[in-house]
This record gives sequence, structure tokens and C-alpha cells, in this order.
Amino acid sequence: MKIYKCICRNSRENLGMHRLMILISLILLIPVFTAGARKKSYHFKTIKETEDNTTSAPISTTIADTAPDSIALRRLFPQGRIITAEQMKSEEKPIFTGFDKRLGNSKESFFIINHSATDIEGAVISLTYRTPDGRMLHHRYAIINAHIPSGETRNIVIGSWDTQRSFYYMKSETDPRRGNPFDIALHPVAIILKN
Repeated sequence: MKIYKCICRNSRENLGMHRLMILISLILLIPVFTAGARKKSYHFKTIKETEDNTTSAPISTTIADTAPDSIALRRLFPQGRIITAEQMKSEEKPIFTGFDKRLGNSKESFFIINHSATDIEGAVISLTYRTPDGRMLHHRYAIINAHIPSGETRNIVIGSWDTQRSFYYMKSETDPRRGNPFDIALHPVAIILKN
């Protein structure tokens, strides 16, 4: 009887020691597995070279609740000539096309086409978001700092107003059974032309 108790006691201790060794081994392996699973991202600023071998600055945007005044625009674009929407001729107005925002995305993108005879250095755009039946959801302004040569198009990417990622642009490819559709109206408030 005594021998049996010793064997059982020793095997229980061995089993406990075995479990402890497995637990320690797993704890030591966690950093190895998580280091390999970490997502690495690299951000590079792209600077394009134009035909005349000059470089254009990368596209940047600023989002605001109110339209910037001429003093703020002058600080942002000291070299450009500012033209408001009222001063623009219809052929000078940039065209906005190809808007896209899918369900779950934190970014919105669209194209700006420069139809003016002069290069655009920047633009202030009014963005109005509405439900398909016309109810207003949100309104904001985007200040775009992008060199767009005359007759060319640039893709603009801005952060989405939809912080919960539950809305999608009604013309984007998204499963319509999930999320809420919206429509958008983009209008130029001002453009900054190259001097």
C-alpha cells in the first residue's frame, strides 16, 4: 500500500512538473510567433518628376468644418493666385469624378480634372453628404495641396467623415444589404493657380 502511494504521488508531481514545463515553453515561444505576425508598414513620400525636370510636391489635404478665408489660403499658398468659385469661368472650374468610399473604409477617393489653361497648385472643396432621399448627413471642406498641370487629372485620397465605417457611397461596389448608402456633392470653393 505504501509503495502504491509513493508511485501515485511521484507520478502526480511528474505530471505537474510536465505541465509546468509545457507552460514555460509556450510562454517563451509567444514573442517568436507574434514578431512574425506583426504587420509592418512603410510610408514613402512620392515626388513625381514632370516633363520640365522639376519635381512636384506630394498631395496633401486638410479637413475643416468651415471654409478658410483668403488670409489662411494666402498662408497655405503664398506663391499662387487665389480664385474663388464666383470668379471662376465655367471652363476654369475643375471637374470632380470617380468618387469612391466603400463600407468599412476609412478613406475616400476621387479625381480632380484640371480644365483651366494654368496649372492648379491647390483647391478648396465643399463636400456635402446626403442620404439617397436627400437628407443631409454631414458637410465639410477639404483643402487640397496638389500640383495638377493643365489638362491633367490627379487622384485625391482623404480621410472619411464616417468614423464608424457604417456608410458607403451609393455608386461604390458594396453589398447593399449591409451598411447605409449616401450620395455626395463636391463643389469648388476656390482654386489656387500657379503664378
